[in-house]
Amino acid sequence: IADAASKQIVSWFDQHKDATNYSLGINDSQNFSESGSSNLRSVGFKNVLGFSNFSDQYYAWANDVVSKVRKVYPGKKYPVLAYTSVAEPPSDKKVDKDIIPFIAMERLRWGASPVKKTDQDLTERWAQAAQSLGWYDYVYGLTYLLPRVWFHTMQEYLAWGSAHKVKYYYGELYPNWGEGPKAWVM
Repeated sequence: IADAASKQIVSWFDQHKDATNYSLGINDSQNFSESGSSNLRSVGFKNVLGFSNFSDQYYAWANDVVSKVRKVYPGKKYPVLAYTSVAEPPSDKKVDKDIIPFIAMERLRWGASPVKKTDQDLTERWAQAAQSLGWYDYVYGLTYLLPRVWFHTMQEYLAWGSAHKVKYYYGELYPNWGEGPKAWVM
């Protein structure tokens, strides 16, 4: 499947010459190969979030795809969502230099010390595996009874992330126009 994926991505870059990146994001589910050999590699291995761990298989595939596309289109970047079953770095702690893992976590939850420690530990482990990182955050608030604004916590975690290789940030908050300046301040 790495050959098929790399051909598709090369074709896409052929049509979008100015594009700088191509997402290798996973399905928004826990649906991975259910073949016998795949299940043997993941049975009993839970990641830090409690999901079956498919990081080794997924990042080996992503590394292969990127190396194939680079032969035609060097210098492109490949963001991936590091969450659910691929939240952890692979066991060999290596992802291609052009892969940017976006670690998904609701960072408002840093108010709970165990969640903060889990996210920081995971970020530090990813910093050993990748040249740069992104954070994917959940910053919704409009659907709550009171606005969810946490400027001081936000400042703390964004500053901490910046000091630990987090160079990209995505805050999922759509549609969320009812909380005043939160998105602007962020």
